Amino acid sequence: MDNNYPKELLWNGREPDQVFEPTEELYYRVEPHVDKATLASQIRCPNTSVNRGKYSKPVHVLYAQYPKFIEWKVYELRVEEIPPKLENGNKKIIEFRIVHDPLKASPGCDENYAHSEIHASSGGLRKKNLPSTVDKAFREMLSFSMREIPRSVLFPEHPAQGEKTAEA
Repeated sequence: MDNNYPKELLWNGREPDQVFEPTEELYYRVEPHVDKATLASQIRCPNTSVNRGKYSKPVHVLYAQYPKFIEWKVYELRVEEIPPKLENGNKKIIEFRIVHDPLKASPGCDENYAHSEIHASSGGLRKKNLPSTVDKAFREMLSFSMREIPRSVLFPEHPAQGEKTAEA
C-alpha cells in the first residue's frame, strides 16, 4: 500500500457501523470532465458507492487504487438527501437506504473502512436492476442534491490551476 494512503481508511479491527445521522456527509467521485449538467448520467444506480464523512475526509474518495482517481472531482450530499423511496409505473415501491460496506484489501481494491453504498430494495429484496424510470429519477434527485467540493478545499496545500483561492 502506498505511503500516501490515508490511515483513517484502514479497518484496524473495526466492525461496520450502520448508524448514520441524517446530516452525515457522503462523498462521491466523478471523472474530471463531469459537471453539474452531466452529473446524473454518471451516478451508478443501484449500489451507488460513496465514502461516509464520519470516517473519512472528502479527498479520501480519490485514494482508491492510488493514484488512478486523484485528478477526479468530488461531490457531496447528506444522508437525508437520499430519496427514501420511489414508485415505478406499476405502483411498486423501490426503497433506498445507505449501508456501511467497508472494503477489505484485495487485488485491484484498496482497503477502505469508509466505503458505503446506497442500496435499492423492493418487498424486502435487494434490487440489482431498477426500472428505467426509477433509475433515472433516482440519479436526477441525487445529482440535484450533490454539491461539488472545490479542489482548493480537497487539496488546500496545492490549489488547482485556474481556481481562485482565498488569497486571490
